[in-house]
Order: sequence, then structure tokens, then C-alpha cells
Amino acid sequence: MIRSSERHQVEKDLAARPEAERAVVGEAETNLNMQISEQEFRSRYDQVEAGTDLADLFRIEPTDLVLRRRYDSTDRTTGLLLSSSVSYMPVALVSSNPALLDEANEPWPGGTQHQLSTVGVEIMTMIDEVTARMPTTAEAQLWGLPDGVPLIFCRRISLDADERIVEISDAEYPADRTELRFVTPLKPWPKRASGGSRRPGRQGGRP
Repeated sequence: MIRSSERHQVEKDLAARPEAERAVVGEAETNLNMQISEQEFRSRYDQVEAGTDLADLFRIEPTDLVLRRRYDSTDRTTGLLLSSSVSYMPVALVSSNPALLDEANEPWPGGTQHQLSTVGVEIMTMIDEVTARMPTTAEAQLWGLPDGVPLIFCRRISLDADERIVEISDAEYPADRTELRFVTPLKPWPKRASGGSRRPGRQGGRP
């Protein structure tokens, strides 16, 4: 499994494409390099109170409702977990499109970025926060983890142009079969007038 930050732009570009194109590419293809038909995919939606931690991030009240979306995929052959994540979005943000509140519409062609586009939200920044810990006995059995192999946890925070957090997704990955790849495009320096390059260090006789 390769999880690259490059996928965020790929997903954003895909969200603007026709449904026929969106429908054939998803996490199964971008992360797991396999067709969704090879997996047993499940999605479960419910609405829960945000609580203190999520409310602070979303800048809402702790009693406000968030849409909790839980996803997992298992290998049809082995029955072991292939992916597992839980996503949160404020219900008030997405309730103008009732289709977004219905798990029966999963897997959604184009994923979360297209879903949010239907309520006028464009994701402009994504932050990935990565931690790790040893699995519980039950987690190790679900993933088929050998002794001593940790689980990697990645929290993805999605922000719009106003730097408002619009979605939070927590995913877990087995460390013995996962590569995390972070790609950071850098803008070029403005072109300088000719006259030679400047070197760091002592200049003009001063340290």
C-alpha cells in the first residue's frame, strides 16, 4: 500500500470530471492498486454530537451534530482488513444536499472532494498528521499483523479557501505493508537581475 500526498491533487482533478470517469477511480485504485470488485467494501453513516475535540477543530458547539462516516474494506480471499477510516463533517455544512447524508450512495464517484463540491465547498489545503502505536490484540487479528508490528495513524484535515476545516478523516495502516510518501511542490524563486550569484556566509567583510 502506498499513500502519497500526490493523491490529493489527483482526487481534486478527478472531482471536476464527468461521473463516468469519477466512478472508475477510488481509494482501491489510488492506494491499494486493486479494483474495488476485489474487496468487500462497507460504509456506515450516523450523526453524532461533535464533542469538545471536534467542536474546537470545526469551530462549532460541542452539541452540534457531525456526520460520522466509517469505511472499511476487506480482502475477499483472506477476510483481512485492507483499509479502515472514519470521517467527520459538520451536518450543517452538507445538509443542503440530502444525498450526502445517505450511506446508500457509497461509494460516491469522485469521493469527498466531489461530495463537498455539491454544496459549494472547494478544498484548498490538506494537512496530514501521522502517529503510530502498537495494536491491540483485536486490531492485530483484523489486520493479520505479526507480533511487534505497529499501526500507523494518519489524520487528514481538509480546509477551504477561508482556512475553515470542512472535513477530518482518521485512517489506520499496518506498518509492515504501507509506504507513506509526502510530496511538497515548491514555487520557484523570482528571477533575479543579472550580476552574479550571492553565496551565503561572510559578505562585505562582516560575519
